[in-house]
Amino acid sequence: MLADIEALAVRPEGEDATPAAGPPAPPASSSSASAVRGRTYAGLLSRLHQHARGHLCEVANAFRAILIEAERAFFRKRRLGLSRPLLLCLFTIAKLFPMTDYRHAVGTPFLIFLSSALMQMRLENLEGVHSYVGLNAILIESLRDGNGKFAAEAVVAAFNLLALQLPRRVLEPTKHQGLKLPILLVERGEDALLGDFHPQTPKSKDESAENGELRNRWRMLETHHDAENLVLCAYHQLDVLVDLYRGMAAFPAIFDAPFKALEDLLRQHHPAFNPTSSSSSLEDEKWEAIRRAHAAISAKIKEYCVNAEAHRTPLALRTFRVRPIRQFEPLLAEREENAVKSEIREIKHEIREDKKRVIRHLTAEATVERRAREKEHEIAETQRERRYNQVMGQLQAQQHIMKTVDAIMARGKARPKKGISGAPNPPAGGEGDGA
Repeated sequence: MLADIEALAVRPEGEDATPAAGPPAPPASSSSASAVRGRTYAGLLSRLHQHARGHLCEVANAFRAILIEAERAFFRKRRLGLSRPLLLCLFTIAKLFPMTDYRHAVGTPFLIFLSSALMQMRLENLEGVHSYVGLNAILIESLRDGNGKFAAEAVVAAFNLLALQLPRRVLEPTKHQGLKLPILLVERGEDALLGDFHPQTPKSKDESAENGELRNRWRMLETHHDAENLVLCAYHQLDVLVDLYRGMAAFPAIFDAPFKALEDLLRQHHPAFNPTSSSSSLEDEKWEAIRRAHAAISAKIKEYCVNAEAHRTPLALRTFRVRPIRQFEPLLAEREENAVKSEIREIKHEIREDKKRVIRHLTAEATVERRAREKEHEIAETQRERRYNQVMGQLQAQQHIMKTVDAIMARGKARPKKGISGAPNPPAGGEGDGA
């Protein structure tokens, strides 16, 4: 099924990837062929969704591999864009996996890749701008499916697309000395890639009415490298973002200030907003669609700014906490140029783990030896105390015996006492008989 999706996204042979200075070639596929391709893609997406219900891990691993391949292709092309098959596969990810989960094995790296690619891309030709519009359209579609998640990269990308109507010297008069737009300017050339174009071939009223609504919308399989179409797609993407974030308290800072600065520059330097007296009616008709799109988005931003300022609440009353998108599984860190750094990082990690393991082993051995020495010391102290008590008991017994003997001998040597009559007792040994 992935091969069928890639085959469906191959450009028709009649489409030129980088048209010359003349008017762009018309699409090779008719409206009926476009409808057939759309129905074919919808059928493939439905089959893939049914297959993913029973083989979730297999499908997730397949699209994770597609994400890695998309990043490798992005850097292989020197950040100039992606091919249409890869864009269609990324669009399939946005339709297949949930965008509401903040920690999803495919959705989270997918959103991070889109945001980083939009900020790192180099806009040097119409083919790159075409790919840039496609990436931003996929990100906006994912944000809409994610219940209003906010990504500043989508807003910055839309304003950068509109800024391609002006040369770089108008946006940045002196290099590295500040911009006239309060947004981040992506890497681009000096020329205004979307600043001028040749008028389309005249069409009938019925055909214009049929394609008028879809002309400014990004269609993955039918949008071509036409400067006017790309400008209208950029205005439509900004319109979608304005409707998506109309309830944000920071709406004036996000949309009003950059749009006013861009509008002032366009009125000063762009022929569509600064017509001259020598301009012909054909020149005026050429810019009519862009002027209408610009006026519509300008009126909408002014209206939403008034509503946002009227319904703002103090920050102290806000109890929610903004949850950032977290990448818990570094899928996109497998670039070829970072292979050596990754290997060095892994070796250092292994060395640190080995050191910790050795320290734990030595600490355990030292603990065992210390406890053995403490036990031996305790046994020796117990034996010494027992021997001391035994010797002291023997000495005390001998001392008691000696005291008893001394007392008996002392009583034997005592002076004779007088009798009851008062006569002295006769001396011992019969001395009285001899007298």
